[in-house]
Parts: sequence; C-alpha cells; structure tokens
Amino acid sequence: MSTDQSHRRAVPAQRRSAETVDLILRVSLELLDSHGLQAFNTNAVAAKARINVGTVYHYYPDKNAILRQLFERHELQRSEWVAGRLEELVDTDDVHGWVNDVLKGIVRIRRSTPGTRVLRTAIRAVPELQEIEESIDRRSVRILSDVIRRRYTGITRQRATAAARVIVETSTTVLDRADDFESSPASIVRELAELLSAYLESLSDG
Repeated sequence: MSTDQSHRRAVPAQRRSAETVDLILRVSLELLDSHGLQAFNTNAVAAKARINVGTVYHYYPDKNAILRQLFERHELQRSEWVAGRLEELVDTDDVHGWVNDVLKGIVRIRRSTPGTRVLRTAIRAVPELQEIEESIDRRSVRILSDVIRRRYTGITRQRATAAARVIVETSTTVLDRADDFESSPASIVRELAELLSAYLESLSDG
C-alpha cells in the first residue's frame, strides 16, 4: 500500500506536532461516528479538537485529506491482519472454520474503530478513497491467488486470480452491507462463510 504523504500539507516531526495530528484524527473519527459524513468538515474538527482551523489546514488541506489518512490507517490494519491469516489456508483441514474465523476477525477490526462504517460509506463518495481501496484489493488478490494455487495445485494461474478477485469483492461488498440487511450481521457472516468455503472447496477440481 502507498505511503505517499502528498495529501498532507505537513508531516509532524516533533512530539507536539504528532500529538496535534493524533488529536485531529481521533476527533475526526468521533465526529464521523456521531454525526456522519455529511456533517464532517474541517471547521467541525477544529471546534471539537478546540484548536484553530488554521492548525487543521497546516496538516490537512481539506476534509478529504483527513478521510484519506483515516482510511489508509484502517485499511492497512485490516489488510495486514488478513495477509497474516492467508498462509493458514494452504494446509488447513477445516476450510469452513478458517473462513469463518477470518470473516469474524475482519468484523472485529471494523468495529474496534469508531467511524469505520462511515469511512466505508465514504469510499463511494470520495474517488481518492476508491483508489486506495482498489490498490489494497489488488494486493489482497495477488496474495490470495498465490495461496489458492499452493493449496489447489491443479488450478491455473488465471482461474486462481479470478477466484481470488471474486472472494475479495464478495467479502467486501457483503460485509459493507451487513448492518443494512434484515438478518443480524452475525447471521450474514455465517452465510458468507458457507458460501466462500464451498466455493473454495470447488476449486479442488481444478
């Protein structure tokens, strides 16, 4: 994932500056969680953080720059955790259990950070965030495709890549919508685990 800081006006070099940036990001998450995306702006961030709006602009040129860094932090945490679990798929005797554990872990990560749901919604509203997610998803597809080929040795590279893309896209879309369905999110995760584990096992036919 890119670590480009071009969306930031200034990168904090001193402790006080780093603390100010952390404050801006923390209150931004709180605002997103309590008031949603439409009410989110740099003036609201400055007011909640009890700092001058000029201080916010010193580090972030606009609200989208704040959203970008928040999203990068969250997605990096999620993608690194998932990447650490993917290797287990190669040798596991319980594909369904593995899929279920990974999905539950993703949900835990999402819910551990206030404002995550709003950040996920922002993807569809802010093109910059779409680009970040697409970059992260491409990396996830590459890693998962390699793992699939190592587990299901008869599969072609092309099919492994297509399968990895289907799994990544399906998981992201369903989990993004889980809170909107009539069924409980836990029920949706269980059904998604059934779907993905059956699909993975079908790959054993090559």
